Amino acid sequence: LGKTKKAREIMDDLRDIERDMSEDLQFEYFRTPQFWILEMVLTHAEGDMAQCNILIPQFVRTIKKKPVKTEAIGDVLNVLIYMLDGGFTDFVEETMEVMKPRLDSTNILYFKLVYARVAVYFYRKKEDRQAELLAAAEHFDISEKHREESEKAYSYFIKLQAELDRAREENEKLEKKAITDELTQISNRFHLNDVSEKMFKDAWKKQVNFGFEILDVDNFKRYNDGFGHQVGDLCLKTLANRLKETADEDPEHM
Repeated sequence: LGKTKKAREIMDDLRDIERDMSEDLQFEYFRTPQFWILEMVLTHAEGDMAQCNILIPQFVRTIKKKPVKTEAIGDVLNVLIYMLDGGFTDFVEETMEVMKPRLDSTNILYFKLVYARVAVYFYRKKEDRQAELLAAAEHFDISEKHREESEKAYSYFIKLQAELDRAREENEKLEKKAITDELTQISNRFHLNDVSEKMFKDAWKKQVNFGFEILDVDNFKRYNDGFGHQVGDLCLKTLANRLKETADEDPEHM
């Protein structure tokens, strides 16, 4: 981002911390590919090629001694472009030889794709036209495999999202069913308990009043026994619908 001066200050602070550490901790935190890459990129950005001549061989020796962790492979491959731009072709070739078996062991197409892109650039720098064409062909083949994998992954996630959507809809239905009276399709006692507790807390917090209205259907037992349970059910549904209509007319207060 063009903030090389600030980055250099941070790097110097990190080096001060490194000097106060034991050798074991230095190897764990500071003598890693990522740290070497950070310093190489910074030095390259500063235009200090003399220091690059020191850092890059150290970097190559580091990755030869200790296998690169999977999370650092992408960083190592990407920094090879910096090395090629700086004219460190021999060290790039050494690094590519080290990384090739590591890539084969991970079998991650994305890393192979980046490696193939670096190979094309590498042979172009060496002006080896035949090797460049072979590398370009390999890059194309890997790109096609990567595209196929991406399409499969996309299809999988689309199906997964559809399943999640269906599950969410089913959960919403179950939640609604749990708080809804099956006959009248209005809120049941469980919902009343939940809502009333929230209303009490909200009223106490805001210091406002609210009220409940309790309705009783006069002579319903006689009506139910006289006309039958089906007619009684219809009566309750009609009353419930009228209550919903009334609530809908003034949703702010009901």
